[in-house]
Amino acid sequence: MAPQTPTRVSGLFQDTLAICDTRSWESIIRGDDNASRCLVDKVTWYKQSSTVQHEFLQFIIWSEDGRHASIVLAEPGMFRVKSDRRQESVAQPGTISTASATPPASASPTTADIDGAIDTVYAATFGSGAATGLVVKCSGATTLRTLTFPVGSTRPSAHELATLLVVTSDNKSRYNVMGSQCCGFAETAFEALKRLFPDAREDIQSRRTVTGYDAPIPIADRVDAVCTAYRKRNTFLVEEANRDGELSKR
Repeated sequence: MAPQTPTRVSGLFQDTLAICDTRSWESIIRGDDNASRCLVDKVTWYKQSSTVQHEFLQFIIWSEDGRHASIVLAEPGMFRVKSDRRQESVAQPGTISTASATPPASASPTTADIDGAIDTVYAATFGSGAATGLVVKCSGATTLRTLTFPVGSTRPSAHELATLLVVTSDNKSRYNVMGSQCCGFAETAFEALKRLFPDAREDIQSRRTVTGYDAPIPIADRVDAVCTAYRKRNTFLVEEANRDGELSKR
């Protein structure tokens, strides 16, 4: 990466590791106009190399000048559980951790243990100390598929990605509780990105094998629901931002 320090963009380019739930991350990202000009370059769908069927997504997002990158992980179902012996440490919405923080290990509680689940976003400037834990987590996982956006193609902005992750989280109620925690979330968001931004080039590195709980709602229906919700919410937020901009000029 270039040695110069990138312009600070909260939730993307900063000295510490950002840890937020998806809705808080959207609020932070949408609150910074610079993030609308930071574009997703590559999406990687990972499966944790363990017996736990845990899947997550990595996004590489470039700064407006194309000289710096941010690494963003969207990890579904970071659990709050009822059992004290299995309690996970979950960041409060919108908090920013220290640079030494790393993503917590994934949990796999039973349905009875679940008191709530938070889809979590981690972000840091690529190449910084804050990003080390994110890079290590990905290096120890199996790559399932990637989406790469060719030069000159229409790419999702950080604003648009943040909104897609929110509506994917919101639509988890459409499918099975256990399946929704990782497999459903990662697959639905990945497939929605393919549909919404069709210029992306997909590469399949590893065939996906799912065991355990299967989501009862077909993936096509889930993607339909998420894409519809995304278009509605994104349009609303863009129009709201435009109205606020016009009012600020008066």
